[in-house]
Amino acid sequence: MPVVAVGDRRLSYESSGNGENRLLFVHGFRNSCQSWSLIRDRLDPTRFSSWYLDLPGCGRSSRPARWQECTIERY
Repeated sequence: MPVVAVGDRRLSYESSGNGENRLLFVHGFRNSCQSWSLIRDRLDPTRFSSWYLDLPGCGRSSRPARWQECTIERY
């Protein structure tokens, strides 16, 4: 799974497709990019380029020392 550094955090993500239409999927509270797997499997990869993000503290992204860093305000 690819990882990108954002400040002192490491965020993991998955991507699929190579189409002109670009989509970014952001999961809900305490989930991961895997929550989009059923949708990912149904998207036409020739039409869409899609990225599925693991928010900080979720999935394979790095975890902050305090849970208060994993709020909408902090994101």
